[in-house]
Amino acid sequence: MRYAVDQLLGREKTLVTDLADRGITTLTKQPGESRYIQHLLFAHTTNRGTFTWEGRENPMEVIEDIVPLYGVNVSLNLPERVKSLYLAPQKTRLHFQREGERITYQVPKVDCHQMVVIDVEPM
Repeated sequence: MRYAVDQLLGREKTLVTDLADRGITTLTKQPGESRYIQHLLFAHTTNRGTFTWEGRENPMEVIEDIVPLYGVNVSLNLPERVKSLYLAPQKTRLHFQREGERITYQVPKVDCHQMVVIDVEPM
């Protein structure tokens, strides 16, 4: 399935990252603020028992260990022109490279959770 999606979208994917296999990333647009927020999450988890929710039994996934990741690469394809990037809440600026509508950058450290603010020019 992943191969089919990769073939269909090619370079048109909005977000590409080398975040580790247990990692999760999301990208949220905040049009009123002329920015995007990227969340990166990573932790080793394990299933410990179950819980019942709305009559269904579900596995209980718990964080077993928090191991920081270093040098996580990200590539974004956005319609707006990117003005700046910074880590939140640290407010540390990130350098990025631009190739047409695509930008690439590196998140220096993800210690369970890291946010990146992407300021863009309004459309």
